[in-house]
Amino acid sequence: WLRQGRPNSFWLTGFFNPNGCLTAMKQEVTRKHRSQKWALNDVVYHTEVTNFERPEQIKAPPEEGMYIHGLSLEGGAWSIKEGNLVESAPKEMF
Repeated sequence: WLRQGRPNSFWLTGFFNPNGCLTAMKQEVTRKHRSQKWALNDVVYHTEVTNFERPEQIKAPPEEGMYIHGLSLEGGAWSIKEGNLVESAPKEMF
């Protein structure tokens, strides 16, 4: 971050303490809305699934919050075509 700037997407599972990263994001959003007197405890997470398939496709960070990548599913699968969770394929590990 020091030399290349903030990344456009964060590898959330690569952090030792991912909850700390999410809390820092909430603090950042709260500070951005200081004039509206937002409280940290009132800020809630909002998740949207994007159409990006690789972090390299993300050209800029979002206006608020952060993009994350590197998450995995167990016992289910993500359908790109349907845009939702589906049953995992039988006897398929990855």
